[in-house]
Amino acid sequence: MLRGHRLRPAPRTSGPSWHQFLRAQAASTLACDFFHVDTVTLHRLYVLFFIDLAQRKVFLAGVTAHPVGAWVTQQARNLAITLEDQGRAVRFFVRDLDAKSSVPSTR
Repeated sequence: MLRGHRLRPAPRTSGPSWHQFLRAQAASTLACDFFHVDTVTLHRLYVLFFIDLAQRKVFLAGVTAHPVGAWVTQQARNLAITLEDQGRAVRFFVRDLDAKSSVPSTR
């Protein structure tokens, strides 16, 4: 709407900067994505991984030839349960809008 009227967003006069906001939310945020591996037999496998933004750790969640939303969602649940058992609460998942990644954006 602002672009349609050629208006720029108002500058922020108070509150945390973007960097401060991300740092404050990192403790309860995971990001996820895929990378693919082509095998010797020319099959493509997809590797799902999560990045813990607070601790800067990478979790390999699973490998599949056919990534579907239900599988990705279950892997996210499994990781969230594991982290909760360790005393960590996950509130947010950062993901792209690819059809493979139908992980809920909030818990």
